[in-house]
Amino acid sequence: MAAQHRVDLTWHPGPPPSGTAVVVALGTFDGVHVGHQAILAESRRLAAQLGASPVAVTFDPHPRHVLQPDQAPPLLTPLASRIRLLQEHGAQAVCVITFDRALAAMDPESFVRLVLCERLGARGAVVGFNFGFGRGRQGDARTLQALGEPLGLAVRIVPPAERDGRVVSSSLVRRLLEEGRVREAAEALGRPYRLEGTVVRGDGRGRQIGYPTANVETDPVQLLPVDGVYLATLDRLPSLAVIGRRPTFSGGARWLEVHVLEGRWELYGRRVKVDLLEHLRPVVPFSSVEALVRQIEADRQAAARYFSLAAPRPPLQRSHQL
Repeated sequence: MAAQHRVDLTWHPGPPPSGTAVVVALGTFDGVHVGHQAILAESRRLAAQLGASPVAVTFDPHPRHVLQPDQAPPLLTPLASRIRLLQEHGAQAVCVITFDRALAAMDPESFVRLVLCERLGARGAVVGFNFGFGRGRQGDARTLQALGEPLGLAVRIVPPAERDGRVVSSSLVRRLLEEGRVREAAEALGRPYRLEGTVVRGDGRGRQIGYPTANVETDPVQLLPVDGVYLATLDRLPSLAVIGRRPTFSGGARWLEVHVLEGRWELYGRRVKVDLLEHLRPVVPFSSVEALVRQIEADRQAAARYFSLAAPRPPLQRSHQL
């Protein structure tokens, strides 16, 4: 392959055996939402027809992070999460193509011939209705079909998925999360929105007032939904999650804190999964610690009803050192 057409590929868990025919589901797939899942399902159907293996092909970094860094959106799924979800939805392998300016400058015909057909050995390709590729996004789904089929590449174009009369897209999911509408976002994603991160030590405020929280350090490239108190699970444990700046205690950087409703858990250093289920209320400052404690207890009671738990008791005695 000529130097100007150098393309870096990384396979997870590894490439198909040499000579294996593949059908590629092709896209950035940020969020792996229900529209993306339809593309993956169609790639499995086409692979079965052709006697091939279904492979998901995605790009990293996100193209807009390279081409329009000032306008690049936060990610719904950092790369590791995206790979896992693509595999969960039927991709036997995931090929990550490094997106850089050289790839962005490749014309559509070269991408189809050199990357899809020669480098990947694809016999089929499945894309969404709004797929764009090649220099300046000159190519679209119909272009892929016109270029691919003379080369023996069967191309399928998947129509949009809709929920409540709206076309599902990564942009729609971001907007819903930025408005705190996590239940609607879950309908578009086909699952609750998940934040993953490592539990780190905080300032101990929650423990001091009798409601210990896990301070979760999330991936900085991932979208944090709007500030608020959420019904959530931490590793499937019924919980309350707070995204915000701790306004009662003079603010600070945006942070994710999670209070597990039942039991006492040693979580420091653990990597955890936090699923956001419902937006309960906005984050607001309180006039006193006592007012904050009353609201936290009301939130716990609301969460207990949501999860059908017995009314929880405060897990710790409040510290007198405040």
